[in-house]
Amino acid sequence: MIKWLLFFLIYPFLFVLCFHFIKGYYSPKRFLIALKDLFFERKYLVFLACGIFLFSFFDSFLFFLIQGIFFLFFFLLFPKNFFVLHRRGIFLIFLSFLLYLLFFIFMDFSSFFFPFISTFFLLLLSHFLLYPFETMVKQFYIKKAAKKIKSMESTKIIGITGSFGKTTMKTYLSSFLRKKYFCISSPGNVNTLMGLTKWVNQNVEKEVEFLVVELGIDEKKGMKKFAKLFSLDFAFITGIGPVHLSTFRTLQNVAKAKSAIQFLLKKEGKLFIEHEAKPLLKPYILTSFSCYGENIAYLKDTNLTLFQKKALDGVFTFKNHEKISDKLFMDFIKTIPNTPRRFEIKKQGEITLIDDSYNINPYGAKFAIEYLKKQDGVRIIITGGLLELGKLYTTENYDLGVQMKGVDKVILITKKKKHPLLKGYLSTGEKKIQIVKTLKESIPLALQIKGKKTILLLAKGDDFFLK
Repeated sequence: MIKWLLFFLIYPFLFVLCFHFIKGYYSPKRFLIALKDLFFERKYLVFLACGIFLFSFFDSFLFFLIQGIFFLFFFLLFPKNFFVLHRRGIFLIFLSFLLYLLFFIFMDFSSFFFPFISTFFLLLLSHFLLYPFETMVKQFYIKKAAKKIKSMESTKIIGITGSFGKTTMKTYLSSFLRKKYFCISSPGNVNTLMGLTKWVNQNVEKEVEFLVVELGIDEKKGMKKFAKLFSLDFAFITGIGPVHLSTFRTLQNVAKAKSAIQFLLKKEGKLFIEHEAKPLLKPYILTSFSCYGENIAYLKDTNLTLFQKKALDGVFTFKNHEKISDKLFMDFIKTIPNTPRRFEIKKQGEITLIDDSYNINPYGAKFAIEYLKKQDGVRIIITGGLLELGKLYTTENYDLGVQMKGVDKVILITKKKKHPLLKGYLSTGEKKIQIVKTLKESIPLALQIKGKKTILLLAKGDDFFLK
């Protein structure tokens, strides 16, 4: 009786924790990287795990009791909304539970390997058992989408990649092309192979003249998979920066991986790269290319950041290549669309909100801060710092803190008492900073400041899991 009671008490906590990791990781390598990063990020978990291991040698009942408390603590530590079910998750739950039940009946319950390690093992085993079926289903839909794309012989396909600025370039370029052509672009942040496959199958029409797609990668050979779906007429690389360094490791690896978009081009295809990325990209580029973003004097009278002006110059360079009229481009500048959460400006009374919270990177953050400092009234920054920078996490956040010197208020969202951004900001002699734990806490603090104010939102949130 006690045996079964312990089983049903411990299993839910173990499973919820393990499921949170494995549901989002389709390769063991990435799963193990995420697990390693978790323990390095929250070092007290190492001590708790070691404590559980030691207790397992002395008293099996005490071992299970402490382990149960450990996982209860771990469960309460995470946000309430992280356990989100989807079809793959339901299959994982069902299969792993059956395997767990079989192991429970036939294995020695007092063994250390059960249930502390077996839960991870069985979930991984379930993942591998489902993997062939999942692969077959994926390939079916990929081939269906590829067949559809191949039948669109008159459609010109534009692929956009880069460390940052992909969605802005996609939004500007597709909006410009729609003024003359039947053009559609991948929606929102859809930039993975399966996301684009689903979109092509469900939404793309064969009569399209221009198809603009965003190609997102976060590993060294990530671009290769898009060859299953697209053969590009044009390709853009919007910039190279220290983003996703948890998987890329070095800036050179980022450049090499992004430059692989050239191999998706047709023989007569054309490559465009942002001029500041040229030194990093040139060693890996084997085809001819055109640069953009250098000569932007003609945009000096526009109320745009340097980042946005470079994206517009990319559209201008493409316009010249395709010999589209200047008048159409000038008309487009007057009606530039906002890209959600990418330097999106909203105004209400005396409050101006600059939402630049999506995929924050060192370059975009710098441009946004420079723009904020030029505004009238009280200037406020709400930020959680920069993420996914690997070994550059400390230095880049420290530098970002230094750049914030001169603003009227900084609200830092963090649970770390020694955040590198805080150190960088305080090193300038400024003390107008307040620390909160959540974005929800930060908004009222900003709004309670009286008078005209501009709030720059650079807060993506705390996300140390590698997705």
